[in-house]
Amino acid sequence: MTKTHEFVLGKIDSSTDFEGHIVDVEYVISSVSDDIKVVDMWRYWDSNNHNHSTPDMHEEMRLAWLHKDFKKRMYETLREIEGIA
Repeated sequence: MTKTHEFVLGKIDSSTDFEGHIVDVEYVISSVSDDIKVVDMWRYWDSNNHNHSTPDMHEEMRLAWLHKDFKKRMYETLREIEGIA
């Protein structure tokens, strides 16, 4: 079963063009690695517009506008939520 978590982008999370945008992350806990695996991510900037990204996309294309620090914090947050820290 997958779960979702919503993040709101700040000034340091992405290009400043995306500040305030919402990133919904769909994830699972792997029974093999006992860690978070991201299934899909969507970025919304209003009710009609969004970007979609899947894990099988090349890393450079997969929400490349996210800073690496945000990706690290995203995984840390999801691990905390699931008690994997």
